[in-house]
Amino acid sequence: PFATIILAAGRSRRMGQDQFALTVGGIPLVRHLQRIYEAFGPVVVCSSRGNAESIAGLVPDAQVVVNEHPEDGMFSSVKLGLAEVPEAKWVFVTPVDCPLANGSAPKALADVAAAEPSAQVLVPTWEGRPGHPLLLSGDGLDGAIACAPSDSVFRDVLSPFLHQSVAVSDSNILLNMNLPGDTGFLKSIAPEAPLRLRFFGHACFGLDGVVGKRVLFDPYEPHAFDGRLDYELVPEQWDVLLVSHEHRDHNFVSRTFGNPIVVRQGGDFGGVHVRAFEGRHGDAGGTMEAATRVFRVEVEGISVVHPGDLGENPDDETVWDGFRRPDVLLLPVGGHFTMGPQRGVELAQRLRPRVVIPMHYKTDDTHLPILPLDATLESVPWPVVRKGSSVELSPGALPEETEMWILEPLLGAQARNRRSKI
Repeated sequence: PFATIILAAGRSRRMGQDQFALTVGGIPLVRHLQRIYEAFGPVVVCSSRGNAESIAGLVPDAQVVVNEHPEDGMFSSVKLGLAEVPEAKWVFVTPVDCPLANGSAPKALADVAAAEPSAQVLVPTWEGRPGHPLLLSGDGLDGAIACAPSDSVFRDVLSPFLHQSVAVSDSNILLNMNLPGDTGFLKSIAPEAPLRLRFFGHACFGLDGVVGKRVLFDPYEPHAFDGRLDYELVPEQWDVLLVSHEHRDHNFVSRTFGNPIVVRQGGDFGGVHVRAFEGRHGDAGGTMEAATRVFRVEVEGISVVHPGDLGENPDDETVWDGFRRPDVLLLPVGGHFTMGPQRGVELAQRLRPRVVIPMHYKTDDTHLPILPLDATLESVPWPVVRKGSSVELSPGALPEETEMWILEPLLGAQARNRRSKI
């Protein structure tokens, strides 16, 4: 039910260069914004005629519409953009020069919209000061916007409607890149170093960087089920630990992990932004009824979706709002306790991640009734790249078209044997 309009038809006179092409960590600003908002639904970029071709080359998967009369003002672009998303119940509207640090502000607005469907105009605030994006009710405002002249003042068009403030944690909602000196703020948004993603085994991954929080997904009990899951204890200490469900191969909280925040729901955890919903666990051939949480984690500009032991794709498409187009999808493919290869591929095609990393499949350390990885590799439609046990993730260095990256379990038998020979 969500869509986004990015306003990029202005002339950038005071900046002296095109604002949409300013870079955040090597990524053009318009692309940075697309990466944030495409998780919620379709993105429309309103451009001037002269910049349309350049912008279209920077925002794959977004629709670029041309405002032939940008001199009419911001509202003329808003009106054009809304005409392209008539089915959207809610529409984010943001100028291209408002470089959010992450998706926490849109998520906060979307959460209020879901809880209060009668709202009309939602405005993010930081310490009481309003900023961008606005979130507009498509059902409530479309008639008034369609009838207003294109050269109307946007603020005046919205003034008759009820405005509701929503406090958010991202102070960047207040930023506008209008002058050359403003570009210094962009350096504070971009991560200074890539994140490292390690595959420990089964459904357990660690995400950490040089600075910032260390996040652990679904740690297993070592040698669980009488050795049928024969991975070693995950090492090191962690700041945030996500548990998708209460099974021993997903919820082991060791004292050696330190004192992590254990997360079983969405929220903001000191720079780690988590969305979550509950889906159906795989039914183990009809012998099990359980639930599993699906997480989307965003940290330092990288987004990762971990579906836990999701057994089937939910029928309700709206549960995926805010989960689409992640950087990385950690995909269960072994079947029986989770979805199998076919449903896994269908889920990935629905979410369109940049990288798919398979998990929860049979290995030399997994003596459970699940399929080996080869069963998935026979049917994947993407390039397959083998990457070792860890990868570095940077927003500007991930593929635009989906690839499957195969990671070797770091704490599995093959890795142990290799270490013992060194």
